[in-house]
Amino acid sequence: MAKNSGYIVSVYTLPFPPPKAGTTSFESYLKQVSTVAGLSKTGKNPADEYETSITKTLFANGAELWQMQAVDDMATTVVLPDFSLQQAIQLIRLIGEFGPIIKADTKFPATDDDKQSAVGTTSVRLSSKKDDNTGKLTVDKIRIERTEGAVETLEIFMLNGNAIISYAAGV
Repeated sequence: MAKNSGYIVSVYTLPFPPPKAGTTSFESYLKQVSTVAGLSKTGKNPADEYETSITKTLFANGAELWQMQAVDDMATTVVLPDFSLQQAIQLIRLIGEFGPIIKADTKFPATDDDKQSAVGTTSVRLSSKKDDNTGKLTVDKIRIERTEGAVETLEIFMLNGNAIISYAAGV
């Protein structure tokens, strides 16, 4: 029997401690649970007329935070080592940074879905793969797109044992 250890949050065990009350961004959360491993790197493309800047931060616990800012769009990528898709969604729910897309009461998506509201649309797309050992289908990527004037996209997927959270918004 495998031994599991971690922090119990709701019904999930997280590899990192849960966020402190009032935490509303992944940047502040990652700084709570780890130290920055070296200096954050910020770069600007000199050929970019719109002054796009990217800041990449590596944390001692292996987490990474990439933040891109431009005139009319932005993107955030979070790398969470040893997290599953379900654990990443639980953490997103607890932090609330991507509020309109995943809220505190949002359940793990089970199927593709499209919702129309008076102000826009939200679509959920799941990508699954078949487990070679069990034959069961498991979700390996979730893409949620929300359009209300601006377009917001949240993708959560697995890459080399890490949960990747990629959020982008723009007009």
